[in-house]
Parts: sequence; C-alpha cells; structure tokens
Amino acid sequence: MGGDGFLTDQITREMLAEKRGVFGYRPKAAFPRIINQKGLFTVHCDAANVIDVKESLVGNGYPNLIRLHIPANLKADVVNLLADYGIDRAHLFPDLDGLSAHINTATSRMRKLGEEK
Repeated sequence: MGGDGFLTDQITREMLAEKRGVFGYRPKAAFPRIINQKGLFTVHCDAANVIDVKESLVGNGYPNLIRLHIPANLKADVVNLLADYGIDRAHLFPDLDGLSAHINTATSRMRKLGEEK
C-alpha cells in the first residue's frame, strides 16, 4: 500500500482482504479517458462498513466526504456552465461515444437558442 491511504499497483486481492477503510487508487494513465478525467478511484474494504466522516487529509477543516445535491431544475445550467469552462463529454470521454454525445448536446443547445429567438 502507498502512503496516506493510497493503494499502489502492488496490492493484491489477498492483501485487500486484510484492509479496513477507504483507500484511494490512481490507475496508470494508459487510456485517454483516464488521462482526461484525472481518474482517482476509491476502494472500500468491507463495503458494508459506514464511512467515518472526519477531517480531510488536505486539512483546512474540510471533511473527507461531502454530499453535493444539485436540484434537477439546475442540471442544465450546471452542464452549460461546465461546458463554458471546457468540461464536456468530448473531453471527459475522448472517444467516438464522447464526441457524438458532445455534438448531440451542442446541436440541441443551438436548436433551443434558435427557437427562443
């Protein structure tokens, strides 16, 4: 296991069986999706256990776990705001599926803007 609650590629299934808690795992950047998403996975050893909410490892008084509830009526606004910052399906999923989802969303947005005029 790596330091600070992070697992490395050297961890085995047998070693995981002995662990308790939640650990971070950053996979090798072998695929475009992993690179673009800056992927970090969590490994929950004994997933039936409740996660202890405590101060984050980064400190500053922030908890290690928060729940962010975005009301359904704000979803389109949040997606559009993220797209304005360059965070969209084409960048998160750099393959044909992501590109086609991005083009479909952009086309839909253009149609809605045209209908409003």
